[in-house]
Amino acid sequence: MQRSRPLAGWLTALAAASLMTGQLTVPADAAPSRYKVFTPGSGVQTWTAPEGVKKVYFYVWGPGGGGGGAGGAGGGGGGEGRGLGSGVLSGSGDGGGGAGGGGGAGGGGGGSGTFKYCVWSYLKFRGFVLEPAAGGAGGSSGSGGSGGKPGSNGLGTDGDAGSKGSAGTKGASPKVSYAYYNRTDGSRGILAGAQGGSGGNAGHGGSGGGGGTEKGVSGASGAPVAGGGEGGYTRHGAWCQSYAVGKPGAKGSAGRGSKAVKKNANQGTTGGLTGPGGAGGAAVHTARIKLPDGTFYTPPKGVGKGGNGGTGILELDEGGGIGGTGGKSGASPTKGSAGAAGRPGGRGGNGLIVVAW
Repeated sequence: MQRSRPLAGWLTALAAASLMTGQLTVPADAAPSRYKVFTPGSGVQTWTAPEGVKKVYFYVWGPGGGGGGAGGAGGGGGGEGRGLGSGVLSGSGDGGGGAGGGGGAGGGGGGSGTFKYCVWSYLKFRGFVLEPAAGGAGGSSGSGGSGGKPGSNGLGTDGDAGSKGSAGTKGASPKVSYAYYNRTDGSRGILAGAQGGSGGNAGHGGSGGGGGTEKGVSGASGAPVAGGGEGGYTRHGAWCQSYAVGKPGAKGSAGRGSKAVKKNANQGTTGGLTGPGGAGGAAVHTARIKLPDGTFYTPPKGVGKGGNGGTGILELDEGGGIGGTGGKSGASPTKGSAGAAGRPGGRGGNGLIVVAW
């Protein structure tokens, strides 16, 4: 059947326009990929440059260090027992309250990994081994200290101090992301290595609160600051054109101390809060990369970022234990409550290797 002239002309114009935009010659979904992405967790990964390729481009991200775990908070001190004819309250003999425990320190943030861009033109060796490294694990949290035992009514004995919270553990410092080339004798040579950031330091535990006494008791001190991990360093390799050094993690905040128990006070004080953890070092070179064939590659969010330090959740009032209440007539003194455990540090972001040609 013969097409009408208007329809035939319209189809001819459409085909010409398609040719001008390249849509007829090479559809977008048929264009061959000229890059390959390698991620951790797949064992030894190998790749061979296609014949005819003159240069191979390597984009290598080192992994992030894990965040340090937060320290546990101290336990509250036990309340003093009620005395017979003597005590903190005139004529009553009621016992004094225990001091709350100090808050643990937040863990330090892990450092971020480095980035390297390298060009390989020595294609006598065309086989490569790619080993992007996984991010460092976050440090475990410290446990809270136990509350102090109370004194005894009648004897008017002092309460015991609460126990100190334990420290968290340091975040893991990960391996290096390596790109190797295979020599003809079967050995490997290092083409590029992007170092990972170091793990954040652990948060210390908060001090236990003092036990109740007739004269009152000082507040417990919060744990000191925990340092952040260093960013991954790098050396300029023979085949590497540029690089970006990893960023350090932020320090974790100190735990807060508890308030003192004043003389003549029967109630224990509340514990100090656990400090927030430090932020992990920011990922480097997160902008999209223009590849040799003119296309673009955008690295995944968080690649090589340092893990955040462990922290207390302020909304949940996580921190030192509450001091016990002193004994009264008809009511025994109470034990101090246990301090809250810290929170674990966050895992660092994985490393990555992109190969383009």
